[in-house]
Amino acid sequence: MDSLLQPLPTALVGIEQNRQISHSSEIENKIAIVGMSGQFPGAKTLDDFWGLLKNGQSVFTEFPQNRDWDLGNIYDKDQRPNKTYIRHGGFLEDIDRFDPLFFQITPKEAEMMDPSERFFLQESWKAIEDAGIDPTSLSGKPWGVFCGGGGDYTLSIKEISGMSPHVTVSNIPGRVSYSLNLTGPCLSVDVGCASSLLAVSQACDHLILNKCKVAIAGGVLIYSTPNLIITGCQTGLFSQDGQSRAFSARANGMMPGEAVGVLVLKPLAKALADGDRIHGVIEGWGNNHNGKTNGMAAPSVMAEAALFSDVYRRFQINPETISMVEANATGTPLGDTMEVQALTEAFQKMTEKRNFCALGSVENNIGHSFQNSGMNHVMKVLLALRHGEIPATLNVETLNPSLDLDNSPFFINNHGLSWNAETNQIRRAAVSSFGATGTNVHLVITEAPVSATQSAWHYSESGRPVLIVLSGKTKTALKQRCIELKEFLERQDDQEYPNLSQLSANLLLRRSHFSERSALVVSN
Repeated sequence: MDSLLQPLPTALVGIEQNRQISHSSEIENKIAIVGMSGQFPGAKTLDDFWGLLKNGQSVFTEFPQNRDWDLGNIYDKDQRPNKTYIRHGGFLEDIDRFDPLFFQITPKEAEMMDPSERFFLQESWKAIEDAGIDPTSLSGKPWGVFCGGGGDYTLSIKEISGMSPHVTVSNIPGRVSYSLNLTGPCLSVDVGCASSLLAVSQACDHLILNKCKVAIAGGVLIYSTPNLIITGCQTGLFSQDGQSRAFSARANGMMPGEAVGVLVLKPLAKALADGDRIHGVIEGWGNNHNGKTNGMAAPSVMAEAALFSDVYRRFQINPETISMVEANATGTPLGDTMEVQALTEAFQKMTEKRNFCALGSVENNIGHSFQNSGMNHVMKVLLALRHGEIPATLNVETLNPSLDLDNSPFFINNHGLSWNAETNQIRRAAVSSFGATGTNVHLVITEAPVSATQSAWHYSESGRPVLIVLSGKTKTALKQRCIELKEFLERQDDQEYPNLSQLSANLLLRRSHFSERSALVVSN
């Protein structure tokens, strides 16, 4: 709903602010994030997600009852073969609920769709709306769709019905392109835990090479069966005490989590010219592979450090200006130590400054959602930029001494920190994901340029009444939109009081209009 206050084209509001858009090095080869949406354990919206981050909550619960998992059959605390020794994780709600007719999908077809596919489709629609764009206006446009994710719903269907679905490969991005009739590139990415971040990196490459005009990118993971959790337990992947403790001396593994996150991306120059609201800017990205190590899934300090250094060199980023790192964070003493060593090596090539960069991981809040884990980190960074605060890193009462943070550029923030940029500096963060396939991905994200944080257009209240319109395909959907608008207005403080003309025009011109409608004439 934040996109209700999107800037409007000059033809709609009249006066264009005097601002020159240049193709200087400051905006070349940079990607603007103009839309975002997601769902997380304990958080159905990004506002909910920020609330749990700000309040320092972990949201691990017992396996959901509506999954029909036979806990008595699969759980064994003594770690017997083909059993899970954990019974908690971070889980999404309502994975069994979907409105297929909204997307013109038959109920029979919807039953065969992986919940991951359904959730990614829904959040893509919301992210497009968040970008201030009517999704129904995109038919035939060369937008790209890039998704890192997958699902195990095929196993669930086979167990229940004895049938195998017609489509066994991941169809998640294809579903979005098909449903919205998008004609740009469509890529499904699966390199393990680095998948969603690699999908974003691939989208950035395609945008810079002009292979698509706009890109939808992100990831998703939902457990339809307990098989992946059981497999993780067989390799000792998960924490035995029901908590993720990355960077802690007590770290003993990660926790399983579910999530979905979607971004809408544009070249920065295009976003500035269009007057888009910009959530953040991806100014550097890259990926590499470990090569041959001690094992296929074993991390490599050398490869990770080489990737970080390569991204900083190619995009001319001084790591001394990075004030937040959202780490991959395996939640094991060895894995966490190797990641900090790689970061320290890359940073210290360009700066001798110590203890200036906050190191954290959202995994301690919501768990590890495998293919989507990188998007969880990206969303945390974008929300931290929005609210000007770096949330606390949980469960690090006693620091892992092997990290040697005193002699590094990093520190663990055990309390929320105000995130204010130094004079003539912008706020900048880095995000990493490492896959068990050996693939490593690194992004650098900054806040939007000052010219984009200030509205590209001048607004003035005329004092005249305006029309506020809402719609839905059903009466229930319309009621929900009314509730969302009410909640949106209640979240605004006196300094952010909505401009009614702007609100009215966005609802009229940047939303799809459906058969069930409400129209109100308001003046305050």
